Amino acid sequence: MLPLVKKVRLKSRIVAGFVIAGTVSVIVLGASWVNNHRISQRFGQFAELNRRAQSEFRIAQMLSEIQASTQVFTLQGQKSAALDVHRKVDLLKQMLADNRRVPGGGAGPRLNRIASHLDAYLKTFELVERQRARRTELVERDLFEAAAAAETTITNLKPSAGLDPDAAVRELLRAQRSARRYLEGLDAANVRAAKASIGKARVALGGPAPPTALHVGAADSRVAGTPAEAVRRLNTYEARFLEAVQRTRGYLYLVNVVMAAEASEVRYAARNLERINAVRVADEVVAFEADVRRTATITTSMVIVAMLVLLAFSIALLRSITEPIEGLSKTFRELARGSQDTAIAPYPVDDEIGELSAAASVFRSRNIETERLLDQSRALTRELGRNEKELRESNEELEQFVYTVSHDLKSPLVTSMGFIAIAKRLAARGDVAGAVAKLDRIVHANERMGQLINDLLELSRVGRVDIDLTQVDLSKMLGDLSASMQPQLQASGLELTVLGPLPCIWGNEGRVLQVFENLLGNAMKYARAPAGRSIEIGAKSDAEHDSVYIRDDGPGVDPAYHEKIFGLFQRLAKEEPGTGIGLTVVRKIMRFHGGDSWVESNSDGGATFWLRFPRRRPEQVGPDDG
Repeated sequence: MLPLVKKVRLKSRIVAGFVIAGTVSVIVLGASWVNNHRISQRFGQFAELNRRAQSEFRIAQMLSEIQASTQVFTLQGQKSAALDVHRKVDLLKQMLADNRRVPGGGAGPRLNRIASHLDAYLKTFELVERQRARRTELVERDLFEAAAAAETTITNLKPSAGLDPDAAVRELLRAQRSARRYLEGLDAANVRAAKASIGKARVALGGPAPPTALHVGAADSRVAGTPAEAVRRLNTYEARFLEAVQRTRGYLYLVNVVMAAEASEVRYAARNLERINAVRVADEVVAFEADVRRTATITTSMVIVAMLVLLAFSIALLRSITEPIEGLSKTFRELARGSQDTAIAPYPVDDEIGELSAAASVFRSRNIETERLLDQSRALTRELGRNEKELRESNEELEQFVYTVSHDLKSPLVTSMGFIAIAKRLAARGDVAGAVAKLDRIVHANERMGQLINDLLELSRVGRVDIDLTQVDLSKMLGDLSASMQPQLQASGLELTVLGPLPCIWGNEGRVLQVFENLLGNAMKYARAPAGRSIEIGAKSDAEHDSVYIRDDGPGVDPAYHEKIFGLFQRLAKEEPGTGIGLTVVRKIMRFHGGDSWVESNSDGGATFWLRFPRRRPEQVGPDDG
C-alpha cells in the first residue's frame, strides 16, 4: 500500500484520509448516540432517585438543626434561636411540599404524616415560647420586685423580742441565691433550699403566716412597716418564685416530652423513606450497570474495528508524509543554525513537499548572505548603542553645566559685584579703611567661584581621562586609606572600622580611591557630631555584583532627599564646608564603572551609602545592568 500512496499528491492523500476517517467516525458516533441515549434515560431515573434520597436525608438533618435551636432557646432564651426554629420549620414544610409534587415513588402518605407531626411540633414550640416569655417576665421583673419589696420592709423593722430583721434579711438573700442557681442550672435541690430559707425568714419575723394572710389577714397585715406586712411580702416572693419554677418545668416538659415525641415520629417516618429509596436506588444501580456494560461492549467492538481500518490507512499515509518532512525538518534546523553545507534529499513528486525541498535549497543559498548581513547589523547596533549612551551622558552633563553657569557661578559674581559697589561708595566718601575691609568679602566670593570651577572641571574629567581598568583590591586600598586618615579621624574623635575581607573589583584605581575619599570625608563631617562617633565599612556580594557600604551614626538623611543629595551643588547642611559636588562625582564614577550608588537612611539618625560594582568588566555590562 505504501508505494501506491507515495505516487499520489499530498493534498489528495490528506483528503482521502479525512473522507475515510469521517465515514468511520459517523458510523461509530451513530451507534454510540443510540446507546448513550438509552443510558442517559436510565441515568435520569437514577438521578431523580438520588435527589429524593438526598432530600429525605436533608429532612432528618434539618430536624436535628431545629431541635438544636429549640434547646438553645429553651436554655438561653435567645430570640434568634426561636426565629431560626420558625424559619427552618417553614423551609422543611416547603421541602415536603416539593417532594409531594414529584410523581411516582408512593412517598405521598409518608410525607403527609411527616408534615402532620411537624405542625404539631411547631404548635407545641409556640406554646413553649409563651411559657418561656412568662417565665422571663417573672424572673426579670416580678421576682426581682417582690424580693426588693420584702427586703425593704424587713430592713425597716426594729429588732425586738422574737423579731430578728437581720436574720430575716440574711435568709432572704440565701433564698434569692438558691432561686438564681435553680433558674441557671435547673437543680430541684435549689428549690427546696430557697423554700427552707424563706421559712427561716418567716420564723425570724415571729413565725410563719397562714396562707390566707395573702388575702384576708388581720388588718395590720396591710400596715406598712409591721412584721405581718413583711411576712406577706415574703409570701408574695415565694409565690412568684414557685410560679417561675412551675413555668420552667412546664415548658421543659413540652420540649423534652411532647416535642421530642413529635420529632421522633418525623425522624422515624424519614428513616422509613430512606430505607425504601435505598432499595430502589440499589435496584436502579444494578440495571444501570447492566446497561453500561452492554453499551460499553457494543461501542468497544465498533471502535476496535474502526481503529483497525484507520490504523492501516494511517500508517501508510503517515509514513508517506513524515519521512520526507522529517528529513526536511532536519535540513531546516541545520540551516537555521547557520549551516552552509547541509545535504538536501531529492523528492520526486511535484507537490507541497517538493516545493519545501526546493525552498530548502534557496534557504541554503541565502544563509550565507543573511549571516553576513546579521554580522554587519550587530556591529552597527553596538556602535549605535555606544553613541547613544555617550550622547545621553553628554546631554545630562551639558544640562548640569548650564544650570551651574546660570545659577551657582552667578552667585559669587553677584556677591563680588555687590561688595565692589559698596567699596566704591565707601572710597568715594573717603572711607578707605571700610572699602579695604570689603575686599576680603570680594576675595572670599572669588575663591568660592574658583573652587566651583575646579570641582566642575574634576567632574567633567570623569569618564574622559583615567579610563584604564584593572583589578583593585579594596581591602588593601581601604587599609592604606584608613592609615593615612588616622590623624583626621583622631582629631575628630572618630573610629573607622573596616570589616573584611573586602572584594577585588574591576575599576580605575584612582577614581575608586576618589569615591571612598569623598564618602569618608562626607561621613567625617556629620559623624563627628555628639550623636555619632564611628564609621563602618563592609561589603556583601551576590552572583552579579559586589556591594560596599560606608555607614555612620550621624544625624541621618530624610528619605525625601535620598536622590537630591546626588545632584549637582546639593547640600543639606549649608553651614558645612564644600560645594555640593562630591556625591555627584561619586555617582558619575560609579556609573562609569557600570555600577551605581545610593543612600539608606532616615531623619532619626545614621546613614549608609552603598556602592555597587559589577563582578565582570564594566565594558561587558549591558545598557540595563547598571
